[in-house]
Amino acid sequence: KSDICVYGMGPRNPSVVFEDAELDGTRGRYAMDLKALEDYIEATARSRQDTTFTVLRFAPIFGPEVNNPLSRYLRLPLVPTRLGYDPRMQLISEADAVRAIEHALANPVSGVFNVAAPGQLYLSRILRLGHRVAQPLPRRAYNIAVKGMSRTDLHLPTHVKRLVHHGLITDTRRMRDVLGFAPNRNLRQTILAGYGLLPDR
Repeated sequence: KSDICVYGMGPRNPSVVFEDAELDGTRGRYAMDLKALEDYIEATARSRQDTTFTVLRFAPIFGPEVNNPLSRYLRLPLVPTRLGYDPRMQLISEADAVRAIEHALANPVSGVFNVAAPGQLYLSRILRLGHRVAQPLPRRAYNIAVKGMSRTDLHLPTHVKRLVHHGLITDTRRMRDVLGFAPNRNLRQTILAGYGLLPDR
């Protein structure tokens, strides 16, 4: 299991990122750790050609039972956002993330695959679907708000802050065409289920 944050996030990233992309996006410690792990897997795969190594780069996982930093941020009743930033985002439901892992185990295919629900939405639209109120703030006020959140269980790691500033959209054709996996929920359904507005199934 990897994460699309391995690509890094920044204003110079292309509009859609492919698995073989070489990006200039800023990478934090989390992304660098993921890249180091993927490099190790790649080196091991070259020496163990009798073994299938599948790397799943997941979009942020969102669901009613998920308690990761992005989910806690999206569930705030009043969500601080950066003034002038409305990034495009992808997510994957917690149920589909589990299904993707099960599928990869049952149908082993070597390679690296982006895994995300079909579709992309702006952060503002995601918050409206969840009946949340976005509060755009200038940089100084936003940084103060985020720092205040860090004193609670709402700490936003660097990679999440970069995601809600710049966004990240990946191409998922290899997931469908090579890995043979298709999520049950599209992005809108994933968001509604994550907010408890759609039965989780």
